[in-house]
Amino acid sequence: MSSPLKCPVTDEVTAPDGRGRYTHFQGGSIYWSAATGSHAVWGAVRGQVAGDGLGDIRARLPKSDELKNADGKGVRQEFEGGTVYWSAATGAHPVWGKIGATWGEYGWENSAFGYPVSDETDGTGSWTDGRGGVHTYRQVTQQFASGATLFWIPGGATEGCDGECTGYNVEAPGSLVKRVQVNLPTDSDKFVLMVFPTDAGFRAVSTRPSTDGRRYGRTRRIRCAWTRPTRRNLCVSSTRVTPHTRTRSPTAVGTPGIRGIWSRTCRT
Repeated sequence: MSSPLKCPVTDEVTAPDGRGRYTHFQGGSIYWSAATGSHAVWGAVRGQVAGDGLGDIRARLPKSDELKNADGKGVRQEFEGGTVYWSAATGAHPVWGKIGATWGEYGWENSAFGYPVSDETDGTGSWTDGRGGVHTYRQVTQQFASGATLFWIPGGATEGCDGECTGYNVEAPGSLVKRVQVNLPTDSDKFVLMVFPTDAGFRAVSTRPSTDGRRYGRTRRIRCAWTRPTRRNLCVSSTRVTPHTRTRSPTAVGTPGIRGIWSRTCRT
């Protein structure tokens, strides 16, 4: 019986933070700590963690073995700070934090968003007020297979996100609408739907003169706020539904200790 790990190429090494140990193999690595147990990592998922087993501080040590997803199209592996998802079409990408929580509320890879196709990107967003002033704010984004982008805004934005919020936006190429965005404030039971018209959709101009005698074009976005329904179908009901805390199926239990896995998997 062959193993994707093959044979060891290093001795057992203590991790830099002192919490665990790891051994590298020809085809992967095995990581162990008292808190997480022993788990093997290989393939594209392994490429998301550094050689010392810690990787990005948000990924940390693995908490599960590699698990097949119910859709039959991909796998996932859970780490202390997030989960790495892989499919042949999208590659391997970690999902964690507020974006991961929002994605999970919709159903993870089985949702309309599909698998992640990028890692998170930490950047800025902006909006323009009625006087032409531009306001910027921090915005973390991640793209998904459907073409949608999920985002997390820690604070400082407006349009329904004065405080922390998550949400998504979708490009909607067409004659009247070019983009739709949904903001989900974490401190409110409201959600905000914004529609961004194309030039054709924006063609109408206000005919009501202002107090200074000039005329102004309408705002280039349409904002509507409703009491938040279930996030699975945002625009069907106006009844408030408390989002459920969703959890995945239990993870596999790893063999305690690196040596236990190695003795079963290494074949020369």
